[in-house]
Amino acid sequence: MFCNQCGTQMPENTKICPNCGADMGAGQVPFQQTQSAGAGADQTPFQQMQSVGTGADQTPFQQAQNPGAGMGYGQPGYGQPNQQMYGGAPMMGYPVPPQTNMGNVGAVFKNAPGEFAGRVKRMGISMFCLLGIIAAMLFLVAPFMNFASIHVNEKVEVPSYSGYFMGSSYSSKVSVKASVGLNLFELSQLSGTVERLADKLSGADTDDLADALEVAEDYLVRELEDEMDTDIKDGSVKEVFGTARLVLKGRAAVLVTPWILIVCGAGLLVFTVTNHRKLKLVFSLVPLACLIWLMICSGHFFSIMGIGAWAIILGIVLGLISALKDA
Repeated sequence: MFCNQCGTQMPENTKICPNCGADMGAGQVPFQQTQSAGAGADQTPFQQMQSVGTGADQTPFQQAQNPGAGMGYGQPGYGQPNQQMYGGAPMMGYPVPPQTNMGNVGAVFKNAPGEFAGRVKRMGISMFCLLGIIAAMLFLVAPFMNFASIHVNEKVEVPSYSGYFMGSSYSSKVSVKASVGLNLFELSQLSGTVERLADKLSGADTDDLADALEVAEDYLVRELEDEMDTDIKDGSVKEVFGTARLVLKGRAAVLVTPWILIVCGAGLLVFTVTNHRKLKLVFSLVPLACLIWLMICSGHFFSIMGIGAWAIILGIVLGLISALKDA
């Protein structure tokens, strides 16, 4: 038997513990039975601790009192939740706080354009839809903007008045600056006026005049240089002759192009909002065909082109991107 006070083993029927002197009466409970007894109010704290076992032999109450027992590799100590990770997730207990990473900050900025596009898309307008709307607006305003430009910035040598009266050959250089811009409607009116004058004065066709002007272009430039006794810049020549040839030979082109641009702008705006991909492509390619027509008629298109021509080119590019990229 064992002493129920200090746990010392002793012979059976011993009345007094030889170690601590406790009275081993008949009413005392052996230490082994005390160890296996459940937790009660008459037990000492040491006995209550010993009475809480571990494993499958515990009662539900004992398991509730000791949640860490039998749960694998928990943290040391009784009554502490098991926070060991298994398969990337905690087995039980309190949730593991999320780990912060500075890479998340970069991801926020990286995803910002996509999030903005998503918000705009939820509003019914995609990023490529916005490009189509901008292209439509460019088509609508291009006919009213400066399309063909002529710039003159030359120093011309002219005889001096004082030298003329005094019989001397003194001359001076005078800077000549001029700039003119014509939109498509003005070019159309000018072309019609020239055609009526040519027909009334000589009965010649404006196309024949344009061909003659193209052939005589170099000769006329040399004659002008000899008369003014100065060199004429190549850019100025191309601007003047390109505009003249466009007015003479491109009467039909400058007559119909501004109205086609307005119709294509309105159509592209409607079909961009309604998201008709094929019709968007058509209304973006028709202005391109008109632009090529004007290039052929002028001969020096890239020399005469003004802001209106750039607006048409930009509108064509944005319209094609919107039609080809938008789903």
